[in-house]
Amino acid sequence: MELTLQIMETRDESKFWNARKKVGQLRGFYVHLAWYVGISLLLIGSRIYYMVTAVPAPTNMEFQNWLDWNIFLLPVIWGIAVAIHAQRVFSLKWNPLARWEKRKLREIMESEE
Repeated sequence: MELTLQIMETRDESKFWNARKKVGQLRGFYVHLAWYVGISLLLIGSRIYYMVTAVPAPTNMEFQNWLDWNIFLLPVIWGIAVAIHAQRVFSLKWNPLARWEKRKLREIMESEE
């Protein structure tokens, strides 16, 4: 009877720690997502504001082009990182590397037979 209680307590404790880990991962993702949305809106919004208010552009067009590319590419690249983070946290099934590994493993096992 005591052994059964100990096993149940161990299972409950294990479930608790697994749930706590998952909540930590979810919290981390939502914080990451909030920062992404906030910074992206700030960058793009500031660029649009300056375009609409016709603030004189810098005389150096190379710098202006560099700035434009960075303001618009940062959210795209960071968005890819957020998508990868979501894929890991929510255990989404799209994982081409895992499929490739399984396929290669099968091929090697078949060739050794």
